[in-house]
Amino acid sequence: CQKGRQWQHGVVLLARMLHSAVLPSVVTFNSAISSCQECGQLEHGLQLLWDAEDLGIQTSACLTPWIFAVLSVCDPEAIHSSFVDATLQLRLAPQELRELSLLWWSSSMLGLDSRSFSVEVNKQIAPQVPHVRVDDLALLAWGAASSGTAPELLVAMQEDVLSRLDLRGVRNDEANIAESILAIVWACTFACQLNRRFLSAAFKFFEKTGFSLDTASGRTSDFLLEGHVFQPSRKFSMDLHNSSPCEPQIIIDLPDRCAVFKPPDWEVCNFFTENQLASWLQTAWAHQIPILHDASREFGFMHRLDVPSSGLILVAKTFEGYLNMQVQLAAGLISRDYVVLCHGWICPSLAEIKASVNWRFDTFDAQTLAGGQGRPSLTNLILTAHASKKQDAVSIIAVSIVTGRRHQIRSHLSHVGHPVIRDGIYSASNTSMHDLDFC
Repeated sequence: CQKGRQWQHGVVLLARMLHSAVLPSVVTFNSAISSCQECGQLEHGLQLLWDAEDLGIQTSACLTPWIFAVLSVCDPEAIHSSFVDATLQLRLAPQELRELSLLWWSSSMLGLDSRSFSVEVNKQIAPQVPHVRVDDLALLAWGAASSGTAPELLVAMQEDVLSRLDLRGVRNDEANIAESILAIVWACTFACQLNRRFLSAAFKFFEKTGFSLDTASGRTSDFLLEGHVFQPSRKFSMDLHNSSPCEPQIIIDLPDRCAVFKPPDWEVCNFFTENQLASWLQTAWAHQIPILHDASREFGFMHRLDVPSSGLILVAKTFEGYLNMQVQLAAGLISRDYVVLCHGWICPSLAEIKASVNWRFDTFDAQTLAGGQGRPSLTNLILTAHASKKQDAVSIIAVSIVTGRRHQIRSHLSHVGHPVIRDGIYSASNTSMHDLDFC
């Protein structure tokens, strides 16, 4: 039910178990709750948590905080109480590594600021780092980076993973190993603790992984560099005098990657609208580039732009190129800069917006909520001009995102009271309609 996003079936199965006098386990409740979360049925998921407590289900230290995190619970008192209980359990007895990983991840997602909790978790985790699975280390790294209280733990994690990579100690049965290493690189970058040797090892690891994938598909970087660069079936040219081209344009075309201009009203690859950048590229290269058809690799796209926006998109043409750029993004080696027109006169001293963001499916016109809970996010900005039109004050700003969360720029600017012009989701409907006068 969880993997199939069939939350109704999960709830029905639980009800049938209870009707048959079969007491569900903690695992059963966790799966049903996760299914509700995946489908945006947060109230049903929360009700399942209360049902488990009413039934006297024996829970671990991490269960309630973890469920609060996945369901995006916004009750400060309930969150505080759950972590007080968790801290007490940590002091009374050592916890399993998986429990500690989920607990610290939950604290990060919920925006918890408790030094006593972080100290207790760090105390139990530090001696066990060599025994932690790499995917659990990724959760721990996220918690450590967000808390800002355990830089030495991030250093130890990198040294441990580095030794595993050097000694080929990463087990093949560890799920999502590539994603886990990327998450550790990202967390250490966010906390300004990235080890250069670890970064170099990560590049080498992904180079080998990408080469294997390209070899299996018959398209390696060497194949392209030897003169087998694919000729697109369309002739590309960028008309710099056309301020709003109606079709995408290839701006830079290299053997293993390219930069594509996305016009307004084109979607990257979610397939919710008619104009799809993914389909356009697949047709342009006559279906000769395998990664452009691989949904698990985001069709080669390194990042997104919202449908109304325009700008450059980085696209990988090989798996090796894709993974190389993934590491660069995680390590902050690729800059993503934008020019934004927003409401109000932004204070010149506002140089950054640091607010966690959380994607919510249960809101009208599903949106990202900024501030308080969610994934750590950072947006840098520079005011370039104040302007006005009639009685409306606006600002033109240059924006650089350190993290790349969904709708990050729009939600962050709305969070500080300066929504983007013509934003129909993160500004009031009257404001959005009034903005039609601007563009």
